[in-house]
Amino acid sequence: MPPVSNPSEGDTRYDRDFQRLESFSRSLKQKWRISVAELAFILSFALNFAIGKLLHLYSDQSEVYNYYNDKNNIFNQYFVKKGWAWTTMVIIFFYAVVVLRRKNEPSQRVLITAIARYFAATLWWTLFTQWCFGLPIMDRVFVYTGGRCVVPDGKHWAHLFEEVDGMFHSQKVSSFACRALRGSWEGGHDPLGHVFLLVHSSLYLFFEIKPFWRGWSQFRRNIERLRGPNFPAKLVDTLNTTPQIAAVILMALWWFMLLMTNMYFHLIAEKLVGLLFGYAAIGVVYILPRWL
Repeated sequence: MPPVSNPSEGDTRYDRDFQRLESFSRSLKQKWRISVAELAFILSFALNFAIGKLLHLYSDQSEVYNYYNDKNNIFNQYFVKKGWAWTTMVIIFFYAVVVLRRKNEPSQRVLITAIARYFAATLWWTLFTQWCFGLPIMDRVFVYTGGRCVVPDGKHWAHLFEEVDGMFHSQKVSSFACRALRGSWEGGHDPLGHVFLLVHSSLYLFFEIKPFWRGWSQFRRNIERLRGPNFPAKLVDTLNTTPQIAAVILMALWWFMLLMTNMYFHLIAEKLVGLLFGYAAIGVVYILPRWL
C-alpha cells in the first residue's frame, strides 16, 4: 500500500517553490531591470527558432512543405509584407481606446510618450528595411558581405550596373529596386528583414500593452462575453473595454508566421542576425532607460 502523503508537506514544498520563484523575479528586476514575463516573451523567439528547426527535421515532407511554404500564401502577402502597417493600425486603435476612456491629463502624457516610442520604433524599422542614407541597413550588410543585384539587362542603368559575363551586377541598388527590375539578390549574408519585422513588431506591441495588462483572468472573462446572440455589438463593446485583444491576436499571428519562416526558409545564421536586429531597438527604447 503506497504511503499516504502529508498534505502539509505538499503545502510546504509549494511554498518553498513559490518563494524561490518570487526571489528569482525580484533578483531579475533588481539586477537586470526586467520582469519574468518580459524575459519569457523575449526568449520565446529563440524557442521559436528551435521548434521550427525540429519540426523541419523530424516531420514528414508532406507536413513540412505545404501551403505555408508558398511565399504567395495569403498571410504572407497581405499581412507579413504589410506588417508595420498592421502594427501601426493596431497601436493607434489601442491608444485611441485608452485615451478616450481616461480623458485626463495623465492620459495625455501617456499618449505623448507612446507617440515618441512609436516614432523611435518606426525610425529603426525604416533604417533597417527601407532607407539609411542610401541603402537600408539590411541591404548594406548584404552588400558588405559580397552580395549584389544581378539582372539580365542593365544597359538602361549603366551608371548603376557593371556588365560581367553577359549579366549586369550592381551593389548600388536596394533589394526592393532589384526585385522591381526582376533581378536576383545573390551572394552575401542576408540579415532577413522578414524575421526582423516579425520580432520587432511583436516586441513593440508587447511592451506597449504590458503596462495596461490586467491579467489573463480578466482577458478571458471579456472574451467569454462574446458568446451568445448579438455578436457584432458584443465585439465592439469587448474591444472598447479590452483593446489588448487586437494586439494579442496580431502578436499570435506574427509568432506563427515566424515559426513558418523558421521551418521553411533561409539559413539559421541569417535568421539569427535578423533576430538580433529585431531585439536591438526594443532594448534601447524599453530596457536601457531603466538603467539610466
